[in-house]
Amino acid sequence: MASQRDAAMTPVLGPFSLDRMVRAVELVRERLLRATAALEAAGLPYAVAGGNAVALWVSRVDPGAVRNTSDVDLLVRRSDLDAIKIALGGAGFIYRHAAGVDLFIDGPNGRARDGIHLIFASEMVRPGEALANPPVLSRKKGPIFMSCNFGRSSVSSSPLTETKIGHICAIFSMSA
Repeated sequence: MASQRDAAMTPVLGPFSLDRMVRAVELVRERLLRATAALEAAGLPYAVAGGNAVALWVSRVDPGAVRNTSDVDLLVRRSDLDAIKIALGGAGFIYRHAAGVDLFIDGPNGRARDGIHLIFASEMVRPGEALANPPVLSRKKGPIFMSCNFGRSSVSSSPLTETKIGHICAIFSMSA
């Protein structure tokens, strides 16, 4: 019985493929661009947060230090959630609320870990955190990126804003 269970739990590994690795990174980029284009078209303010924002920030300093992520984190206003559902739904994303997280999967075969994860502006991610997430401000055009470094929890007024999405967050625009 144990050997059947072990066999069922053993992953089947495909051959090594640089093309498959590159395609995985491209899929995240495509989701990011599709989601932000839908929010832009709907006139909804947002900031790209998490790994994509960190990668963009790091690429300005040292492109060789950029690391990839499998999901897209967006800082949005909770009051815009219904409009976000419509905008992202029109771009092929499906809304889910699971384990306390509001997210969008990429079509019917999408997975939560690869999805668009919403972080709500001016709210705590978890109860009892020291600080709320930063606000999302209305702006003319173009995405805002929020680059974060885990573990900080104070606030400064410089372009680097420390906040408790648990992280140091540099908020900047693509045109910066």
